[in-house]
Amino acid sequence: MNSLRLTDLAHCKGWIRDKSAGCIKHESGRFFRIVGIHDGERYRIMLQQDDHGQVVLAMIKLHYAYRFLLWDKWEPGTILKHQLAATCQSTRSNLDNVHGGKHPPGHDLANLPGKLQSECEGHWICKSNVTTTIHKPSNDSVIPEHYALGEEQLKSFLRSDFVVHQDLASVLACVDWKTTFTPSDTHLAGQLWDSLQARLVGANDILESARMNNTHAAVTIIDVAEAEEKSKETIAYVSVESDETECAAWCQPLLCRHPEFVTLVTFMHNDIRRFAVVLKDDPCLANHVQYAPTFSGSVPHNLKLRQLLSVTNQDEGARFLHATTKYTIAECDENDAHLIRGFYLTLGELNELAMSELCLTSDLRTCLSLVLGLM
Repeated sequence: MNSLRLTDLAHCKGWIRDKSAGCIKHESGRFFRIVGIHDGERYRIMLQQDDHGQVVLAMIKLHYAYRFLLWDKWEPGTILKHQLAATCQSTRSNLDNVHGGKHPPGHDLANLPGKLQSECEGHWICKSNVTTTIHKPSNDSVIPEHYALGEEQLKSFLRSDFVVHQDLASVLACVDWKTTFTPSDTHLAGQLWDSLQARLVGANDILESARMNNTHAAVTIIDVAEAEEKSKETIAYVSVESDETECAAWCQPLLCRHPEFVTLVTFMHNDIRRFAVVLKDDPCLANHVQYAPTFSGSVPHNLKLRQLLSVTNQDEGARFLHATTKYTIAECDENDAHLIRGFYLTLGELNELAMSELCLTSDLRTCLSLVLGLM
C-alpha cells in the first residue's frame, strides 16, 4: 500500500523553515535543503545537498549475454506506481538510516568507487552522484528484491514512457556499450553501431578549454521565501505512507515545476552518424561546463526534423512531484546540419565521455539511453 496526502509545512514533521539561513531543511541537517537563487535574470527555487548520492548498476553474464539487476522502485512524486531502478540508488542519508528505517535494496554495493555524474541540472545546485557499473560473476546469485533483465527487454522499456527511472537511464549511458550490448538487425541500428566504433579526438580538449575560460560568477543564494514569490517553481508538502520503501511513514517537501522538452539531433556525415551537442555553461552545474543535448525547449522552425523516438520520463519522485521531461531523438538532413550550433560527435565519442567524470549533463545521458533503445 502506498498513499500520499498533501499537507503544509507546519504539519510536515521533521521539516522546518530556517529563517536565519533562508532555507527549508530537515531538522537533522541531512537529506536536502530548498533554497532560492537569483542568476541576474530570474528567480528560481532549487535543491541543495552536501553529500553525493550513490547509483550502482550491476550486470551478470548468463548464457553468454548480460543481464541487468534491476528492481521496481516506488517514490511519492511519481506519476505511475513503479519505475525500473538501478541495482542501488540512494542518498547518503538513507544509506546511513537517518530516517530510522530499513537499508535500501542493494545497499551492500553502495560504497564501491565510481565516477561523479551530475544530476538534474537546472534544479539542483552542483549536485552529483557517485555512479558505478560492475560485472558480477556468472555463478553469483541474483540480489534479493532484484530481477535479471535481458538486453532486448531493457531496450523495449527505454522506448516507453514513465517506465525507466531517471537515475537508471542516466547510468546506462556510462556503461561500455561496445563490450556490453549488441545491435539489432535494423538499418538504423547498424548506423548507430558504426558510429559507436568511430572515435574522434578533441571533444575533451574543447571541454577543458571551455572550463578554463569560464567566467561565470558563483551562484547567488537568496532567501527561499523571496524566491517563492517570484519563481515559476513551487513547493508541495506531502505526508507519505508505504509498505514498499525503507521507511513506512514520513513527511517531506517536493519541488513542482513545469514540463520540460529536450531534443538530441542526429545526422549522417561522411557515412558516419553524428550527434549535435552544445556546451552548457551554468554556475549551478557540477564543474560548471558540460556537454548538453542540441536543444532544451523549443526547436527552430526552419529546421526540418524527422522524429526517431520520443519518450516522456519524470524526474526523481523523491524530490519532485509529477515533474516530466519529454526527450526526443530526431534526425535532420546533412545539408541542414549547418543550421545547428554546437559540436558534432560520434556515438563512440559520446559513450567515452559518458564513462568519464562530469562531461555530459544528465539530460544528455538520458538522451543517449534512448539512442540505446534504438540500437
